[in-house]
Amino acid sequence: MQSLLNSPTLEVLRMPKYRMIWYFGVLTEIGRQMELLVLGWLLLELTNSPLQFGVFFFANNLPRPVFSIFTGLIADRFDRNKILWIGALINVISGIVVFALIYAESIVPFYIFIASWINGSCRAIEDPARRTGVLDIVGERRIVNALGIDNFSQVSGKILGPLIGGAMLGWQGFKGAYITIALIHLATLIVSARISIPKQLLKTNTESVAKSLKSGLKYVSTNRMILAMFYITVLMNGLAFEAFNFIPEIGKNYLFLSPFLAFFLVSSHGTGQAVGALLISLTRNINRYGLWFFIGSISILIVIIMFSWSKVYVLSLTLLFISGLGLSLFATMQSTIAMLYTPSDMRGRVMGLLSFCIGTGHLFALVIGWLAEIMGTPSALSISAGAGLILIVPTLFVSPLAKRNYHDKTQ
Repeated sequence: MQSLLNSPTLEVLRMPKYRMIWYFGVLTEIGRQMELLVLGWLLLELTNSPLQFGVFFFANNLPRPVFSIFTGLIADRFDRNKILWIGALINVISGIVVFALIYAESIVPFYIFIASWINGSCRAIEDPARRTGVLDIVGERRIVNALGIDNFSQVSGKILGPLIGGAMLGWQGFKGAYITIALIHLATLIVSARISIPKQLLKTNTESVAKSLKSGLKYVSTNRMILAMFYITVLMNGLAFEAFNFIPEIGKNYLFLSPFLAFFLVSSHGTGQAVGALLISLTRNINRYGLWFFIGSISILIVIIMFSWSKVYVLSLTLLFISGLGLSLFATMQSTIAMLYTPSDMRGRVMGLLSFCIGTGHLFALVIGWLAEIMGTPSALSISAGAGLILIVPTLFVSPLAKRNYHDKTQ
C-alpha cells in the first residue's frame, strides 16, 4: 500500500500546478475530438466524398507546418499561461459561430473546412506551450511519468469525445452535439485562467526571430537522435496516423454503422492509448526511449493494414485497441526524446519544430483522400501503411535511436 502511495504517478498528480494543466489537456482534447468527429460526419452527410473528407483533415493539419515553428519561439519568449488562454478563447468563439450556422441551417462544406482549420490552429498554438510547461512544472526526474499521464489526458478525449459526440448526434442531432462542443470549449477557457506555469522558468530572449529559427534548425541538424525521431514522426503522421481519421468513413461506408457505433470504433482506439499511457506512467527506470519509439511505430503500421480489410466489427474494435497501445508508446517516447535530448533554452523551438514535422506529415491526408476516392479507402490505407513500413524499418539499423539509452547523450 505504501509503495502505491509513493508511486511516481501519484507523486506527479499530487502537484496542484500539474493537475490544473492536466485538466486543461483533458477538456481541450474532449472538445477537439468531438468537434472533428461531428464536423466530419456532417461533411459525409453532405457530400459522402472521401476526397472532401481528406480535404477536411488537410485543413485541420495545415496550421501546424505553417505556424508551429513560430509558436515554438513564442513558447520560449512569452507567458505560456496567456498562450493557452488565447487558444481556448478562439475555440469558444469558433464553437458558437458554427452552432449558429447549424441552427440556421446555413452550414456548407466551406464553413466546415474553415472550422477545421481553426481547430488545428488552436492546437498549433497550444501544444508547444503546454508540453514545455509540463516539464517546467514537474522537472526532468518525473518527466516520463508526467508525459504518460499527459498522454492519458489526451487520449481521454479520444474516448469521451466520440462517445459524447455519438450519443448527442443520436439524441439531439447536430444542433445538440454542437452546443455541447461549445460548452466544453467554455469550460476549457475557465480552466485555462487557473493554469500557473512557474514564471521564474520563463526565458527572456532578445535574439531575432530569424536567428532563433536558424539556431533551432542548426541544433536539430547536428543531433542525430532528434533528427531520426523527426524523420519517423513525419512518416508516421503522414502514412499511419491519417488512417485513424478515416475510421468514421470506414464505419459509415464499409461497415454500415450508425454514428454512435462508428464513433465507438474511434473510442476503442483511444481506450487502447489510455491503457498504454497508464501502464507507462506506472513504470520506473525506462531509458531505451528510442527502442520503444520504434516498437510503437511498427506495431501501428501492421495493425492499420489489418484493420483496413476487417469486415467484423469486434475484430475492428480489437485491432484499434491494439493500435492505441502502440500509439501510447510512440507519443510518450516522442515527447520524451524531444525534451530530454534538448537544452532547456532550446526546448520551445524543438517542440515547435516537432509540431511542424507532425503537421507536415498530416498534410498527406489529401493524398489518402484522393487515393480513397479512386480505389476505395481500404486499399488507400493499406498502401499508405505499407509504404511506412518500407521507409521506417531500415532506420532501426542506421540511426542511434534504438541503440542509445538516456545516460549516453553524446552525439
